[in-house]
Amino acid sequence: SVGSACDDTCTCPAMSTAGAVVGFIDMDCFYVAVERRRDPRLIGLPCAVVQYNSRQRGGAPDLPPEANRWVRGGSGGIIAVSYEARHRGVTRQMSAFEARKHCPDIVLVQVPTAFGKADLRIYKEAGDSVTSLLARRVTACEKRSVDEVAVDVTAEADQLLREHDWSTDILPAAHRASHLADSDRSRTAASFSRDQTRKGHAGQQDGDAHRDTGGVNNGGWELASCWGATERRLVAGAAVVADLRSAIFTELGFSCSGGIAESKLLSKLGCGLHKPNQQTIVLPNAVASLLCDLPLDRLPGLGGDLGAQVKEVLHVQTASELARLPLQQVEAAFPRQASYLLELAGGRYFDPVQDRELCKSLSNGKTFFGSNSLRSTINCKRWLTELAGELHQRYTADVARHQRAPTRISVNVGSGNAMGQVPGNATSASRQQPISLGSTGTVANISDAACACFQRWMATSGQVDGALSVTSLGLSLSGMRPVETKAAITRFFRASTTTATETAADTTHAYSESLQAKGAITRFFPSTTASAAEALPESLHSDPKSDEASEITGVGNTEVCTIDTDSDQDVNLCHKQNSGFVHDKSRPTTGSSSRDNLHSEGMFGIDLAVLAELPPAIQDEVRADLQQQQQRQQQQQQHARNAVVHCALEAEQSTAKRPRTVGLASFFNSSAAGA
Repeated sequence: SVGSACDDTCTCPAMSTAGAVVGFIDMDCFYVAVERRRDPRLIGLPCAVVQYNSRQRGGAPDLPPEANRWVRGGSGGIIAVSYEARHRGVTRQMSAFEARKHCPDIVLVQVPTAFGKADLRIYKEAGDSVTSLLARRVTACEKRSVDEVAVDVTAEADQLLREHDWSTDILPAAHRASHLADSDRSRTAASFSRDQTRKGHAGQQDGDAHRDTGGVNNGGWELASCWGATERRLVAGAAVVADLRSAIFTELGFSCSGGIAESKLLSKLGCGLHKPNQQTIVLPNAVASLLCDLPLDRLPGLGGDLGAQVKEVLHVQTASELARLPLQQVEAAFPRQASYLLELAGGRYFDPVQDRELCKSLSNGKTFFGSNSLRSTINCKRWLTELAGELHQRYTADVARHQRAPTRISVNVGSGNAMGQVPGNATSASRQQPISLGSTGTVANISDAACACFQRWMATSGQVDGALSVTSLGLSLSGMRPVETKAAITRFFRASTTTATETAADTTHAYSESLQAKGAITRFFPSTTASAAEALPESLHSDPKSDEASEITGVGNTEVCTIDTDSDQDVNLCHKQNSGFVHDKSRPTTGSSSRDNLHSEGMFGIDLAVLAELPPAIQDEVRADLQQQQQRQQQQQQHARNAVVHCALEAEQSTAKRPRTVGLASFFNSSAAGA
């Protein structure tokens, strides 16, 4: 049985001390999943997403996402394959013609196209929605790619261990949802090559029938009662990750696989063992067995040229073989990468999860195969302008959503015998320079800077205009910095037509919802969440005649009145800096100059950090207007306070009458529940 008690003769291995808990989320057949959500007719059918005909001269004609993109023929390569098609022999990088040989009834969906190339925005936006969902629920969320996210769930796992019983709640829930990396099935899955994993192998099965529930070796579940702090944390983290995966499916309609370990490296390796819609825990004592027969190309960063060089030069095929080599031998062949390679191979590379929901750069590119290689500067600049047009769309959307803009542009030029079609040696070089776009940059700004970088490449390339052999062009905007948008001043003010009672009611409703919706912890443990009245800032319960109670301002600005899962503070976080709900009592209130009276960041929804960057004349104009608003607001404060308390009490009474929804209850209460 799982976690049976040990006796005095127990010989279980010593357990490690508690460390981090890292989850890795990998979306299942993501491009196919996005297309299926857009067109449910594809659900259950063998299907694949194909590239456009990249050999077409002049680039691909525009094909928007909403167009009928099912194709019968076509020579585009396959970039994503459903599991139904994988089981019939279809793999990525096959041509559409080859795919139909293996699976005559396969449905092929071409990617949207714009600016003469693939338009991947629908997939990137879907990936952003996954990252955004996870970022609201975990301590740290790192976007790794369009379909991969690493999450730090250490705090959430600790909370789970504090609030729920290990033996009766957490352990059974994690066991039902997870594989262990040292089971027979996991070790078999780890031995498959990178190509076999991509094509789909026997270990990649859907459904709970393939969970580690029996057999000669189903991992170390029988040692659960001996597990120490690290092991228990990881198992609790598995319950958290299972709930996150369930939320992704429920809210967004995408299935995903997961891995749980002490590092991003190990959690990513664990994630790849069992797919789709499954997850794997890599306990410390399972690392050696996981890496024992793991092909070297399964390690992150070693699936390409570097991995091939390591295998050829050092005569190794698996991670464990590389890990056994002495440092001096590896340094002799790879002096700059030796330590990194050995840390990877030994599972000792620890890179903390970076709390980064947004990508660091915006980039695109175009490849020109064979006779389509670009020969003239005019053609190169024309394509740079096309790439600039697409990047400009994404840049303007990024400014609107995240108020940031790039400060650096880079152009990458590939030339030579790509695909064996163009004479000469294949090379790739990049040129970069600063760019100042702010919030109002144009396509011409990006295009002109890109062409300037290209001209610098031309000057040192040794090639002659008219006889170039450019086989690829890439464009990247990076160095993101905050910018102010045109709508900044309008954000300073609340709608003047909103009454105090309406504002208070909206505020209380939003605050009550935030307790349930913000952060994984409050979703996991609603039984520990304070009632609506208890959760209100204590200043709302103070004497109505007190000075502190009369400092309530900006009740209409509720954006920042939420539970912050990055903090150890309790639900009274409306007192934190930048609160738009209640004045921070810790701030000095003496000195009543006009500017001091407006010092609270929450006052009337003003962002004073932005206000301070405006010209002095505009600052004075805004402050004068705010002083008038402040006088009117003071007359409504008492009424607003009473309304907030009244609505909160009504919300509490209403909530008490409704049955509560427990995030992890589905795991704890149903022995038949799956991942």
